[in-house]
Amino acid sequence: MSFRSHKYRHITLSFIFLIIVSNYFLYVPFVQQQFMNEMDIRIVWGSIIDLVILVPILLFATFQIGWKHSLVASMLGLVWIKWIIPFEFHEYINPILVTGIAAEGLFVLSEIALLVWMVWKIPKIRQSISKSQTELLYSAIPSVIKETKDHIILRLFTMEWLTIYYGLFTFRKKTPMHAGVFTMHKTTSTLAMQIMLIHAFVIETVAFHWYLHSENPALSYFLLVLNLYGLIYVVANLQIMRLAPLEIRNNTLTMSQGLAKSVMIPLNNILEIKQYEASAENVEKIMYHDFEERTPELILILKEEVPLYMAFGRKKMVNKLAFSVDDPHKFLAHWNNHLQV
Repeated sequence: MSFRSHKYRHITLSFIFLIIVSNYFLYVPFVQQQFMNEMDIRIVWGSIIDLVILVPILLFATFQIGWKHSLVASMLGLVWIKWIIPFEFHEYINPILVTGIAAEGLFVLSEIALLVWMVWKIPKIRQSISKSQTELLYSAIPSVIKETKDHIILRLFTMEWLTIYYGLFTFRKKTPMHAGVFTMHKTTSTLAMQIMLIHAFVIETVAFHWYLHSENPALSYFLLVLNLYGLIYVVANLQIMRLAPLEIRNNTLTMSQGLAKSVMIPLNNILEIKQYEASAENVEKIMYHDFEERTPELILILKEEVPLYMAFGRKKMVNKLAFSVDDPHKFLAHWNNHLQV
């Protein structure tokens, strides 16, 4: 989840924090005894407006989320209200909560139907992936969209499947090696950072599971599954660094930043590639992180927008991409030679 680009995002985030904290303390017995003679139904309705309407709107204004995420936030707000308000006021909120759960249930069923449809289309999706002749990271989501529809749930499901695939089943795959391959991570500390994360996940998984198992077995197994998924996610990123570098092949340029960002661009859609300028506006960056903030070296300008696929099924249309490769001079020389051919 990333912030929106407007300058008021930190103000709206502060309002979210204040609304949630103030509504929580409003129902603490000590606060009620000090500041209120008795609890009034109007206070409960005020909390409903705050947590079911205002907070989802502010979340939408603060983060790059869709209206469906806002509906989920409204539902969670209702559940939280029922948890914090006194029992005698539950009868007022129960009809709203039941209606919300029913609506959410219909929403979930519709999403499950989409996934079933996608599974039914798997043979055609596999054929489309084979025809694309590109690394699976770049061809999977476009093939799913082509054979089904462009829906965030389908993109999210595909990204999760890619995480499992790259994290568990790609160790025997060979790194692409030809004149059009350019690595993007070797001059950064991202490999060291990922290895540190793997060690942290392993140590935390063993230590927490051993400690919590006797205290709270359910929580220990939940954290075990969560840590194992995190470990698979980090390993998948390491594999993608190796298997999906910047590559010019079959009249297409592909590049990625692990599972976080990936893009596939037809070469005839590239207007120019030049040195990056700090004054450039509306630029999306694709580059591996370092211990310190890095500045991109190159910028790629497109004739028409292309989809940039990001973690958790998100998609963004872009026409300027800033990036770095380990050997920018070699890359520019290869690109210039390609233009002369």
